Amino acid sequence: MIFRFGKIKGIEIGIHFSWIPVFLLFTWGAVAFFREFLPGLSEAGYWGTSALATILLFFGVFLHEICHALAALRKGVPVKSITLYIFGGVAEMESEFTRPSDELWIAAAGPVASLLLAGICFGIAWISRSLPYLMVLFSYLGNINLLLALFNLIPAFPLDGGRILRALLWQWKKDLRQATRIAAKAGVFISYLLFLLGFVSIVLWGDLFGGLWWIVLGWFLQGAAGSGYQQLVVKQALENWPVRAIMSQEIPSVPPNLTLEELANQLFTGKGQTAFLVQLWGEPQGLVALSDLSKIPRQEWPREVVRTVMTPLDRLVTVGPEDSAYNALAKMSNANIGRLPVLEDGKIIGLVSRQDLLDSLRVRTQMMGSRDNGPNQSSGHRQ
Repeated sequence: MIFRFGKIKGIEIGIHFSWIPVFLLFTWGAVAFFREFLPGLSEAGYWGTSALATILLFFGVFLHEICHALAALRKGVPVKSITLYIFGGVAEMESEFTRPSDELWIAAAGPVASLLLAGICFGIAWISRSLPYLMVLFSYLGNINLLLALFNLIPAFPLDGGRILRALLWQWKKDLRQATRIAAKAGVFISYLLFLLGFVSIVLWGDLFGGLWWIVLGWFLQGAAGSGYQQLVVKQALENWPVRAIMSQEIPSVPPNLTLEELANQLFTGKGQTAFLVQLWGEPQGLVALSDLSKIPRQEWPREVVRTVMTPLDRLVTVGPEDSAYNALAKMSNANIGRLPVLEDGKIIGLVSRQDLLDSLRVRTQMMGSRDNGPNQSSGHRQ
């Protein structure tokens, strides 16, 4: 669940629900620091200061991501949203990088912002050395932002450092897929180092909290590195394949006044079809899918008709016949649907399903795998 609360330059800003427990965890962890370096505060004072520090810390994470987004906009890459997650933030780009220099610029913007913010915090701490409260608070924030910058500069995909590494490899080898594979392998290797650091912290140093944190970071990095590479493989397999070559041109239709009982028993069961175009006097009204039956209790199917559960024509997510199969898959994923009507000149001319795309993906990846371990392309990817 993501809570959206505004826009900046057209970019939606949101917080994932996983941010809440992390906020509490960071606040709890900061209490020990301030107890050591700010003696004399009340218990409420320590918790209040820790909460304030954590809020300012996540504001720093937000600035880190907004700088990624602003750099992307400067390079002509649209940005859909920024979301704060459990391990930081994600700036979702609406299109792909087309040049390694663009990815290098955009990836470097976040760590540079964190380093500048760390320098500002250290400067405020030095100016405020006669005021212990401000000095300790901004020293803490300076150190955390410095660690954030250094951690993100680790050359492990998909961290910023890994994206910088990929951009440099992409520029050198002129092969995005090979560059991504190397950067992803670096990410997996470093994840194993984080696992090792976590176990050492727990077993040898007795630091349970810190050790578990390193292990969780390693687990996250390992999964993200693998999924980042697979995403590129999917994109390269489907981006040059038009929907027209995959879609089913024959779409069986049903009238809007057909009962759900008849729809289920005579059509879905009998023909093995999972979706039907709803038409009245030859004019399309919408689309009804097998999953739409769950909107109505089973005992009411004999009385309810297709019109009550179908998706009306004006609410359908559609795709064009010349759009790429990758674009169709992205639309299905974003809308959480299993099929898309194919629209040309205002008319539905076909239907493409998730299964159609997966079958095509399997064929294309096998073809790509048989050609020198992958295509030599230089197209971008979605961040």
